[in-house]
Amino acid sequence: ASSPSSAPETAGTIVTRTQWLDLSSLEMANLIGKRVLIVDEVDDTRTTLEYAVRELQKDVEAAAEQQGRQEEGGRTKFSVFVLHNKEKVKRGRLPDGMVQEGRYAAARTVGDVWICYPWEATDIDEHDRLAAQQPQT
Repeated sequence: ASSPSSAPETAGTIVTRTQWLDLSSLEMANLIGKRVLIVDEVDDTRTTLEYAVRELQKDVEAAAEQQGRQEEGGRTKFSVFVLHNKEKVKRGRLPDGMVQEGRYAAARTVGDVWICYPWEATDIDEHDRLAAQQPQT
């Protein structure tokens, strides 16, 4: 269990796994040799995306080995789509070739600004009011 801290958070230093695939409803074997799209709302420091791709690759490779399908496991292709890519130096790295092969895409590239997504709002009406006041880009 964690307790509130007065220390400021530092973005991009630790990835905490709070959501993951429900393996009771999806077997990793179903991903062997497939094209898999990972979707996230923002590519900030890239540490979360690096973690997600790396862990999914490990899970799929383990499933392929367990089923004797190692050759197919190597053909699994992961791609990434984000709503917002923050234009800044990234701490995390994506696999070699992912960007060059066009397996990374962002709907928009934005400056290094704080983005308030509606699903994170505690008061959606206040969120909508503040969003309407922002200049359109």
